[in-house]
Amino acid sequence: MIPRREAFKPLLKRSSVEAFGEKRSSDVLQDLIDGDPRAFLGSGSYFNDPEKREERSHRTCAVGSRRRFISSSLVSVLAPSTLLVHSDIDFLNEIELRSKWVFVGKREEVAEKIYKVVDFVLINSVVDCKISVFKNTCQAKGRPEDLIMSHAELHQARMYVLQNCEEVSPFLQKYMDNQALTSNETVYSDFPDWFQARVSELCAEKKATDELISLAIGPDKVAKLYPMIMVNGFRFHTRARALGKKTQNSGVLVKGNDLDTAKEYYGVLDHIYEFSYMGNRKVYLFKCAWWDVSLLGRGYKIDKYGFISVNTHCSLKTNEPFVLASQAEQVFYVNDIVDENWLIVVKTSPRDLFNMPDEDVVGPSSKRNVRGRYRGKEVYKLTKNGEKIEIDLAKGMKRVVGAKARMVANECGNVLRSTVSLRGCITWNQVTAKYGEVMMRKMKDMFKPREGRDEVIFHGYCVMAMQKALRTWKCNLHEEYKAYATNELRLENQPDSISPEDWRWLLEYFATPQFMAQSERNKINRSKQTTKHCCGPKSFAEVEEATRDLITGELAPPDIVWEMQHARTKQGVLVWSDPQSQEIHGCIQQLVNEQAEVPVEEPRMSRDEILASVLGERSGYVRGKGYGAVPSKRKLNQTEVDSRVSSAIETARAEMRAEREAEREEDRVQIRTEIRADMRAEREAEREEDRVQMRAEIRAELEQEIDRRIKEQLGALMTTLQQGQFQASGSNNAENSPVGAQGK
Repeated sequence: MIPRREAFKPLLKRSSVEAFGEKRSSDVLQDLIDGDPRAFLGSGSYFNDPEKREERSHRTCAVGSRRRFISSSLVSVLAPSTLLVHSDIDFLNEIELRSKWVFVGKREEVAEKIYKVVDFVLINSVVDCKISVFKNTCQAKGRPEDLIMSHAELHQARMYVLQNCEEVSPFLQKYMDNQALTSNETVYSDFPDWFQARVSELCAEKKATDELISLAIGPDKVAKLYPMIMVNGFRFHTRARALGKKTQNSGVLVKGNDLDTAKEYYGVLDHIYEFSYMGNRKVYLFKCAWWDVSLLGRGYKIDKYGFISVNTHCSLKTNEPFVLASQAEQVFYVNDIVDENWLIVVKTSPRDLFNMPDEDVVGPSSKRNVRGRYRGKEVYKLTKNGEKIEIDLAKGMKRVVGAKARMVANECGNVLRSTVSLRGCITWNQVTAKYGEVMMRKMKDMFKPREGRDEVIFHGYCVMAMQKALRTWKCNLHEEYKAYATNELRLENQPDSISPEDWRWLLEYFATPQFMAQSERNKINRSKQTTKHCCGPKSFAEVEEATRDLITGELAPPDIVWEMQHARTKQGVLVWSDPQSQEIHGCIQQLVNEQAEVPVEEPRMSRDEILASVLGERSGYVRGKGYGAVPSKRKLNQTEVDSRVSSAIETARAEMRAEREAEREEDRVQIRTEIRADMRAEREAEREEDRVQMRAEIRAELEQEIDRRIKEQLGALMTTLQQGQFQASGSNNAENSPVGAQGK
């Protein structure tokens, strides 16, 4: 692609300039609209002058109507001193209000064409330039730690980079215009997806650079955390690293982008993030704890000597904690002896820059080094300067062989894990539909086949390797799931290869009946494997390619290759991985010896045909050669056909038996589930009957007890009444007696 400054030469010649003064303004404007829109680029230095880039960015992002933005841009473009145009003319107002410019019926048409022209100018002014956020002068120091970003934090970081990238301003302005036409509110959450789709269209038209494509795809979800960084002449330490240090290097100052005031924001550096983009491009972000400086006197103050102090009790609550490392300056904080809980801000000047080693010198440790998760460090070292790693492809197979074979296979898994979010993308079809193009771009950006090799084969190998890596990844995550009994323990022991949101989603997915049934079927099918290899991480193709003679280019016979793949020598004794492998080796060796006795003029069986005649052949690949081997199309003799037919019959029978066994297992699982449900229902019914009977018995006992107590109370009451009546009658009799009368 031709660089922008060389491609867009002035397209308005001297004759066109003279004609501009002679013809009516409307005619010249119509000629420019109907002609090549790049004439606007050649008419002035507005889009080519680097000094006016900042002015263009401010105009692009300024709040206001699109009409004012376009009119000011057109005036700047069409305002050379040689052109008879006044700088204070508002072109769009002239188009709408003065019919002498254009006919009344064409006002809307011309206005829409101008919109398209300006969009063309803005987009083409950035598709060929360098992306500013990738121009790093940062030097991250210390031992990094890998961190899988959450979806929310990754979106915040990606959105901040796009909003603060000068070259994305035209796209953001166009997105805002589209949002203004469809709704009253501007929603920025969908801008990254819109931007990626727009750049994909430019890429299809071959108008987008690799840097713009990399920026649109976004960063990997695995970021690196550094404890120290050198940027802008300052040495920054994170707050955690600064603890225990005698010097203070964690204070951060960022100047705001307010148009009316030069506000400064102060904070403390918590984390240093390194985000990796396609093509080994890096973006460094600071995540800081900010103090609220919105109100003078409350959040910050300025004394009579000009010193600025910040209130440590006024923290800034924001959903944008990130800033670009290149935007940061360094400050120190000193305790204010007059006001408690206030810190005095002391600004510093940049230091001289020195070349420092990439990593800190780490002393010897007694901790035993163990193999951890693959992180692609070797690939990064080989490709950090923009080079691509050359790889070798096996002949007739979709396999990578040679010294870089393991590197490519490991990187396929690394790209998959750092790109794919398993939430809602659990099958390969779902993964490739959403992330396939991005993953292929990343792989082809790092590796390339040697000259004369087909890239289509490499593409097919990457697809196959990523499919296998996806299965392995899900299998490992399922093993982590089965290692703990409850979801609480599983959440506490989250694997480091997956984000928290994806892990919570997988916990629900692993508990679904569909997954459990599929897992049981796969377990049964895996147990039916009769042969085991001894190749370790190497593929069958790598083992076979290692036997190739460097002079003749011939491979070792199939029986020797089979022996290398399925047997090992221990103390001088050949030990087979299983009896079935030894038996197959004898059959292959017999066929190899028979083919060696066949005359040269007669056709002989190929290596793949020998394996197919012994092991049988599955549709799509040759057994005994692993993934990537495609069966040949040559016709076989009757014996070979019979062998294949019998093998196919046996395979079909085995598959039918496996299917029947799987169906029986499903029926057994379903029957067990139904029996358990019935037993649970019966137990629940029995418990309900027992509860009803118990309630009835308790109710009867309560009624009897109540009746008994009522009777006792009534009896006691009657006894009391009778005693009272008896005493009353006794006293009356005493009064009526002679003795009583005498007493009176």
